[in-house]
Amino acid sequence: MRILEQSKDVLTLQNPARDFWFGNIFFLFSSPLIMLLLAGFGGWSIFLCLFLLASTFLLALTNIWASNIVKVCSFDKTLSKVTVKYHGLQVKIKDFPLQNVRKIEVIKSTGFAYGAVLEHYHLRLVTKNSVAITLSGEYVTEALLEAIASRVQEFLNLRNRSM
Repeated sequence: MRILEQSKDVLTLQNPARDFWFGNIFFLFSSPLIMLLLAGFGGWSIFLCLFLLASTFLLALTNIWASNIVKVCSFDKTLSKVTVKYHGLQVKIKDFPLQNVRKIEVIKSTGFAYGAVLEHYHLRLVTKNSVAITLSGEYVTEALLEAIASRVQEFLNLRNRSM
């Protein structure tokens, strides 16, 4: 997550496409190759492996086609709107009034894996209708997200506006 552009009237945030495309393309192209290799061996365990790989292939393809991962979020004061564009092959763009933005916040989520505690931070936009849109990916530091959230809040004058 980074600030792509900031002027007096426009602030644009961008998620790098590298993480999105690399993860999905890897599964998309490696799954059929592994399925072909395993198909020659036969047996029930191989059938189960093929089924799991086919499921992974389908999930990667679905995520590439219609993703819910934000690519670009633009706050435009002149047009008085927020534009959110998503990654994926299917064009998905959401527009809503700038006045509907209630807050920008950094959310901490905690997970557990192999006995370790994993903490992820996300930048989230919350509208007046209580719709929350996650703007950042998983592998971003808390300090960076806090700095970006502060800049967006300052740009939109959210600190001075009563909620």
